[in-house]
Amino acid sequence: MISLVIQAGGRSSRMGTDKGLVQLGDRPMIEHVLAATAGLADEQLITTNNPAGYAHLGVPMTGDEQPGAGALPGLRTALGAARGELVLLVACDMPFLQRPVLQKLLDLADGQDVVVPRWDGQLQTLHAVYRRQPCRGGGAGTGAEADDQLLRPGPGP
Repeated sequence: MISLVIQAGGRSSRMGTDKGLVQLGDRPMIEHVLAATAGLADEQLITTNNPAGYAHLGVPMTGDEQPGAGALPGLRTALGAARGELVLLVACDMPFLQRPVLQKLLDLADGQDVVVPRWDGQLQTLHAVYRRQPCRGGGAGTGAEADDQLLRPGPGP
């Protein structure tokens, strides 16, 4: 089973408003994300601290366990709430997701615990696939130490 988790729990401090609800064309950014990912997963879930803002979507939601703590604690929340063995994680402010890229990430996840693409030397942790059970604790420890362990490079396919 594959779970799609859209992270929409950020503070949007630079933008000043909830990024997922910013209009792009005729609809909010998160609706572009939902359209791009439709049918890729057996389950959809939004992690957010603004459930009222996303209620109109009819997608199950969960609140961040550590609100305002960043993307990796949000990932831990997602891994705890998702039911699928594989979790396709994307952010609410990615309206131009490419379905073939997402499908390739899912294909590469066969036999892997984590598939995180690298773009211009940077890991794209909010455009990735995580195997729920091995990643669920985020590594031993808490905070930055656990985050570092979760994303430590290992052998790739």
